[in-house]
Amino acid sequence: MFAYLALLASASPTVQLPTLSKLAGRAVVSAPYPTAATNSDVPVIPNQFYATIYGNTTGTVPGVPYGQATVKQWYDYTNKRVREDRDDGTTKMYDYKTLVDPGNGRPPIDPVFPSPQGFKFQTNDIENTCCWVWLVDKDNNDEPETMEQFAVEKNAKLVGSDSRGDHWLSVTKFPFLQTDDWWFKNNTLAASNSYVHIPGHTSVSGYIMSNGTYSDVQYGAINASVFAHPDSRPTFGQCKQCGVDDECPMQLCMD
Repeated sequence: MFAYLALLASASPTVQLPTLSKLAGRAVVSAPYPTAATNSDVPVIPNQFYATIYGNTTGTVPGVPYGQATVKQWYDYTNKRVREDRDDGTTKMYDYKTLVDPGNGRPPIDPVFPSPQGFKFQTNDIENTCCWVWLVDKDNNDEPETMEQFAVEKNAKLVGSDSRGDHWLSVTKFPFLQTDDWWFKNNTLAASNSYVHIPGHTSVSGYIMSNGTYSDVQYGAINASVFAHPDSRPTFGQCKQCGVDDECPMQLCMD
């Protein structure tokens, strides 16, 4: 699952929707959990790690990118950035910490205040294929997006062990059913499964399920060069703006 937006803007305003996750191997951002039911013993996923992730997303909710994918992911919550090298030869990268001045922007295309950026490029040719887009919420006055923390829910409980490792399960029933399964082998993330069911008969009713298997997991600091990219200042930068420059049509950036 590689998008991070409300499922469908046309949905009934009374339906509370999950937010799709930008992180490989996950379907949606974890639902809030009751603070009274927290468990301090849940496994801790470090704020920085690398992994190759084999993911599969299925479901019936319209507008969600389903299918299988293999992604090499560098996750750096400390510096608020993520890089994903995908098996189609493209890379998506998100930098939530660096706020770029829009200069003499063009509202509503550009935000008024300095904002974070996301990038897409051919993995083996970033210099000539770099595209960027503002990471802002257009439905909320261009509020900057924030990075999702990849963490086991604090209400998770250890329910057993199997060939994948120690199995932790989190269940949240409000505002909709969401279950999150995690497996850890030798205290290292090995697999995850997330499931969401949206009841009713609206345009977003249905389920989403995503399974992720993690290999070559490496906990620890990530070299800053992993997140390097060409100058992305509006108008002046070598990296081109999605939906503005001919080289970077918006649909290309969103795929």
